[in-house]
Amino acid sequence: MNLGMSFLLAFLLPILKRPAVILSSTSYQAYRPDVILLAITSRIKDPLTYGEAMIADWGQAGLIKPSLFKPLIATVDQVIVLKKLVQNVLDLV
Repeated sequence: MNLGMSFLLAFLLPILKRPAVILSSTSYQAYRPDVILLAITSRIKDPLTYGEAMIADWGQAGLIKPSLFKPLIATVDQVIVLKKLVQNVLDLV
């Protein structure tokens, strides 16, 4: 899975920046070159599909549109994480 996501990101990064939730702990990240992410999307379909959850305070999270958590987990290199928008993501659900 990591190889497939790395391949995909190599094509997307020069053009697109995507928000995500970092699931991995700081202790995990201290010993690993990667982070574990949960995807966020602004493509909202009604009704939501299994595993999706709306982000109630999407503006407070620094997102530009109403968004939701997607049930897509990936690992990426820590060096491609650009900035942290919010400390505790559970406050946004």
